[in-house]
Amino acid sequence: MEKALSITQLFTMESNATRWLQSLVALLLTAGACSVLWELTAMHTYRSFLEAPREPSAEIFAFVAPPLVSDTPSWLETDEDEDLPTDVPSDELLHLSFLQDACQVENNTILPWTFGAPGNGVGLPNPDPRYSTKLVHRHDPRLLEQLRQCPEVDIYLPSSARGPGGCADVVGPLKFLQSRLLPHWAFEVRLLDAAMQRKVGYFDLCPRTPVLFLAPEHLLKLTNLPSWSVSKPVYLMAPGLSLSNSPQKTPTNLTRSVLGRTDVVLCRTERCDQDIKHFLLQLALKGDVDFTAKRPRVLYTGQATADPANFARRMLGEEVMPPNPADFAYVRFTHSTRDVSSSTTQEVLKCWNKHAKELGPLDVYVLKKSDDKKPHAGWRLYGRFPGGKKPKKSELDPLQFAKAIGQASFFVCPTANDECLEYARASGGVIITADAYPMNELIASPAEGVLFPTQQSLWTPPVNDTTYHSLVPEDALLLPPPSAAFAGSALCSAVMKAKASTTLTQRMAMSETTRRQFHEDTKLFALRMLELRAFTEYERELQQQKEQELKQKLRHG
Repeated sequence: MEKALSITQLFTMESNATRWLQSLVALLLTAGACSVLWELTAMHTYRSFLEAPREPSAEIFAFVAPPLVSDTPSWLETDEDEDLPTDVPSDELLHLSFLQDACQVENNTILPWTFGAPGNGVGLPNPDPRYSTKLVHRHDPRLLEQLRQCPEVDIYLPSSARGPGGCADVVGPLKFLQSRLLPHWAFEVRLLDAAMQRKVGYFDLCPRTPVLFLAPEHLLKLTNLPSWSVSKPVYLMAPGLSLSNSPQKTPTNLTRSVLGRTDVVLCRTERCDQDIKHFLLQLALKGDVDFTAKRPRVLYTGQATADPANFARRMLGEEVMPPNPADFAYVRFTHSTRDVSSSTTQEVLKCWNKHAKELGPLDVYVLKKSDDKKPHAGWRLYGRFPGGKKPKKSELDPLQFAKAIGQASFFVCPTANDECLEYARASGGVIITADAYPMNELIASPAEGVLFPTQQSLWTPPVNDTTYHSLVPEDALLLPPPSAAFAGSALCSAVMKAKASTTLTQRMAMSETTRRQFHEDTKLFALRMLELRAFTEYERELQQQKEQELKQKLRHG
């Protein structure tokens, strides 16, 4: 009986959630921001979703976006009657590159989304974060003034996580949430407020502002602070970052502990979206979890990353970097890694050891480590690599690296690690990758790349088994997915196929499909961030209304 009651309570909570939309309608009518018909239609759709009789489903934990009232950029709009451009504007992609660079170069500062933003007074073609007044350091005399300018959502990213991987993942939410990156010290510093004649901190200045985390470990660390209020909204991006200081063994009940403190889970993959919703449903069916304090909602966002080819083209000019300069007639392969000794990179090198003459040149980009303070992106190892001779080695700065990646045409990306897939998709290359999660969500069919089988892709569920299966244990649902096991021979066969069994027309078609999907994914992510901002604003309005009602009740006894 208790289990059934918990589900009933969840449905009741869903129905009660329509109250904030009713408050919103009154607010919008007063402001004249939208038509009554539009709002009533949206409310009817929302209520239909919530009130329609149905069996308990994982979808009760799905994020339901309120109507957008803010201006939507024209490049996000779609109109079947008009031939609107479908690419994300170059300025928007360039802004992502500027933010990614600033995130790494000044990795212990408060970084606002306005740094390098289009039309935001950027005087230099490549703004240098080291000399920008947009960024705020710990001992900046403007710190109190800047800290109290609370955005709709803050983002927590400590300096230890602001390496290439963390910064690549965070620039999307930073830009499209119009947010700011806060290092750990920003939550601990106390500053004298002359007007209030006392010291104040972040939690005094921004008590209602949600904080977005990119790793469950970060979420637990910050929400365990004595100054953290349980009423402060918590958002989490999943799967989380791969942290160098993560424990070897996953803590017991990690997923449950984290979700018990989370209001919204932003899933970058469809698998994450389904995994988390089914996990929450099972908790509800068991009746051993309390959703009255926090009831997580799950939103599939996809992901948005910078485009190195666009960055190089804007910095060097189209004469040096013409659009889509990849040469698909001449086969030269590219692979990026953070560790040449990793098993994945070693399998790539073994393939060239056996077939160097048939395959031709391979460029291996060894990316800069997050703790390396030198102003370069990494090293390029090139030639008939590894072959019989020692490969040549050259050091690249970020612009040289972006140019090299932008001009590459064939990418060997066995896993989703080391940004190889993101580089390849943005540049519009022919991609060789594993037919396994999460790679097969980005390269989903032979029309988008050359896939090779793994143990994961060869597994099939038992006959008549209709239960939902996750690929990882419950305690690892929020963590980076493990690399799929594959045979080196399968990888090598796919590389050989990419060269010998694809025509020039097929390669160009793959390139265009991949690049097109990169732009569509970026637009979807931007739209989801707009929806999250709208949700945040409405939740804040509802909370303020509840507090006002409570004050009136107390005042009148």
